[in-house]
Amino acid sequence: MKGLLIAFVAMMLTFSAVSVAEDEIKKMSEIDVSEGVVVLDFMATWCNPCRAQMEELKKVYGQYGDEVRIISVDMDTRESAELLSDYRNEVGATWEFVMDDNGAFNKYSFLPSIPTIVILKDGERVYRHVGLTSSSDLIREIEKVL
Repeated sequence: MKGLLIAFVAMMLTFSAVSVAEDEIKKMSEIDVSEGVVVLDFMATWCNPCRAQMEELKKVYGQYGDEVRIISVDMDTRESAELLSDYRNEVGATWEFVMDDNGAFNKYSFLPSIPTIVILKDGERVYRHVGLTSSSDLIREIEKVL
């Protein structure tokens, strides 16, 4: 019995270490979006339509998994990485979340409104939608560039 308890504790410690690493919030300047199909979700934790957009992105992620990279980019530079990580966990999102520290919103979107979805193909913008958009619309646009 003692051996099972030790194995369980070791497993939980390993799981905790993996969870912390997976929840790491990076800065936009630290990631590369130059290859493949990337969906950029420009958002903020206080934005109610952005929260609704998360539900649609879950469907897109469920459809494509890692075949299409989804990155939610927090536009509010006053928000902390810890707050963004907590938000990610709260909404049950399993894709990347980053802080916009290098003006990615201005580079890829050009409109000061959130939520905004931008689809990139090998680093080039191929689609932009301002406001809440459905998973079916996103899937249709992704299919065009896969």
